[in-house]
Amino acid sequence: MTHLKILYYHLLSDKKIKDIVSSCPNIIHLNFKRSTGFSDKVLILIVGAYPNLKYLNLCDYADTYGTLYQRFINKGLLAISSSCYKLEYLNIYLHTGITELTICDIIYSCPGLQHLDLSYCEVTNLVIEEIAHSCLNLKYLNLEGCANVSREAINQLDLLKPNIHVENFMNTIMPAPFDAYSVIYALSRRLGMSVDTPRDATSLHNYINDKLMRRMTLLERIELKRNDSKAKKFIELVYRKQKPIYSLKLTHLEIPYYNPLSSKKIEGIVRTCPNIIHLNFKNCVGFSNRALNQLKAYSNLRYLNLCSSGIMGDKALCGMVGSCHKIEYLNISFCQGITDRSLIKIVDSCQALQEFHFACAHLISERFIIEKLLTVEKHLNVEKHLSVKYLDFGRHVYIAETSICNAIHSCPNLQHLNLSFCEITDVTIKEISCSCFYLKYLNLEGCANITKEAIDQLVLLNLNIHVEDFMNSMDMRTELNQKIVRIYNIQHNVGNNLNSVLPQLYHNQKKMKYSSLESSQQDESNGSKIVFLGLIIDEILNKM
Repeated sequence: MTHLKILYYHLLSDKKIKDIVSSCPNIIHLNFKRSTGFSDKVLILIVGAYPNLKYLNLCDYADTYGTLYQRFINKGLLAISSSCYKLEYLNIYLHTGITELTICDIIYSCPGLQHLDLSYCEVTNLVIEEIAHSCLNLKYLNLEGCANVSREAINQLDLLKPNIHVENFMNTIMPAPFDAYSVIYALSRRLGMSVDTPRDATSLHNYINDKLMRRMTLLERIELKRNDSKAKKFIELVYRKQKPIYSLKLTHLEIPYYNPLSSKKIEGIVRTCPNIIHLNFKNCVGFSNRALNQLKAYSNLRYLNLCSSGIMGDKALCGMVGSCHKIEYLNISFCQGITDRSLIKIVDSCQALQEFHFACAHLISERFIIEKLLTVEKHLNVEKHLSVKYLDFGRHVYIAETSICNAIHSCPNLQHLNLSFCEITDVTIKEISCSCFYLKYLNLEGCANITKEAIDQLVLLNLNIHVEDFMNSMDMRTELNQKIVRIYNIQHNVGNNLNSVLPQLYHNQKKMKYSSLESSQQDESNGSKIVFLGLIIDEILNKM
């Protein structure tokens, strides 16, 4: 190991440094930025053990009360001048206890220096003169807070070394009215103020506002939570056709649970922020077809979450996905008004789609899911492979096993597959083994007709796969009996065998919230009955 960084670590004791030196003898790059706890004695050990050191960062910091946490005296820094002749980078930011003569000795002994940070060190024109004569390769010099250096000395340095970049130099006629340990000093340090900036309340206010505006120009992501003040302020800006300074930079916008998000507000967002590629409007009440039409302007859109955002029609959704071909994530779950037409358009237009959620889209027909979206007929005939990585069939008991197998075959890039409570057998597991070489997660909860041998073969072929909640029919029957006993122990009115509990279970079936259970009840397979009864028992137990 030649490079070591330990940043912002406040328990870097002498003992730990000694262990590092003994374990890593070939260090040439050492960065202890704002790390504290070690002494001059260990600093002498470091520079003595690493004669080939090229990079050394000893940047200190002050808290809000102006307290300096890492103080070195001249003895520790002088060791650099006697050992580290190959040093190219040195940062002794805020080490106010180092004398000017010690800094001059270091500069003289390290002619290869290219980067030197002397911010808030006690230096005068003497150090600048030494730099001009000794550091022939110096390219960067930071003199922030060095108030005792004259403009004439810097001009002379620039004349002798035209390639050097002097940063944060500010000559002051009068020394700044604070010392290294004052509260004002610490505040100005945290704000990055130059030493000659006025310290009155008005100047501080203007300085902070200017800094905030500059930072906002770099803003690329906004995440707002519910109807908080920031969300309301942002919507108010775009609604009034005001253009925030960061609008052109903004690419990610998340405003979930906003109420109401009208089409006029969406229009303001599209007009103000034209470079959006990530939109999250989850659970935003008031979203309409007109608002959806506005999103067609985002041709580079990659992520769109409209989960539970209200009623929308096929025409608006088809128009939007027809313009946004690059979508990789789309969530229209619980959106009313979506039919087969929209999903056909999504399948045909969004070839980059990797994750698609349309839970509880009740107007989509079972035939469409089986024959179109799952690529049973249309796509398989031309061997079309999709880029889908996430597929969730959980509790879709009406989808035939052949349809699921065809979908798996068409999605060789799958990494996440949920088949919980689907009517599948070893045939599906075999198809997964042959087609899904990148699969990392497989949920088989409630799939009672799969054998342990099939799962063992799958894991043997794909060592990285995680199979969750697999339980064959015998294991399910054992678990079911245990749940029956639990009901008996709680209510004392149900026998601890399968026959005596059936009347109560089927009576409670009408109260179940899972509509898919009605289909599985009609299935005569032993595994399906066990899964079905187990779900109803879980519902009973949850209500006790």
